[in-house]
Amino acid sequence: MLLQLTDFQGEYRLHNVNNPDPDLVAAIDQAQTVLSYALFAQGAPLVINNLPTVPPNAGLRQLNGFLDIYLAYVFSHVQLGVLGAGTRKNSEHPGQNAYATRNFFMIADYYRKCYTSFYPYARPATATATATDTLTLPNPDPILPLLLAPGMRIFVLQLNTTLTLASITATTLQVTTTPFTVGNNYDWVQDELELVSKFSYI
Repeated sequence: MLLQLTDFQGEYRLHNVNNPDPDLVAAIDQAQTVLSYALFAQGAPLVINNLPTVPPNAGLRQLNGFLDIYLAYVFSHVQLGVLGAGTRKNSEHPGQNAYATRNFFMIADYYRKCYTSFYPYARPATATATATDTLTLPNPDPILPLLLAPGMRIFVLQLNTTLTLASITATTLQVTTTPFTVGNNYDWVQDELELVSKFSYI
């Protein structure tokens, strides 16, 4: 999952988050699951089944908008669920209830930020083959090894094929085969995550 309980601080603070009820944890995970499938046309299970500290979640958390949209969505849905169940009256926590309602209208704006920050990872980028199994980027990208992990895939346009990653750094992509000609440039794009072009949420 992308979120962890320690993310719920300040304006997103949940009741008794330091000693969470199992039902609260289940509700948070359920809301994250729903949002992940709504956000990603491809790759939602990677977000759902991995920890916040490993790819792709570690990278998504660094990109503008993703932490915001998950916090706003989950906070709103968990709070509304508690209120709707009748276990807490609106008047007991008027500030939090009002904020949860307002969050619902902020989510569309957060999605636009997600789309913009993720765009460089959704379009082809050029790299140079420095070994038959390695592409070297023209500029370091510290997000890349947080977003991709060994076993994930990239698509190389000139080869018209999908390749499996063996290792990733901020400057290199090493694949499990040897398809490259040293010195040639190749256009590649990650083939794991795809954001929906039109986001709609419940």
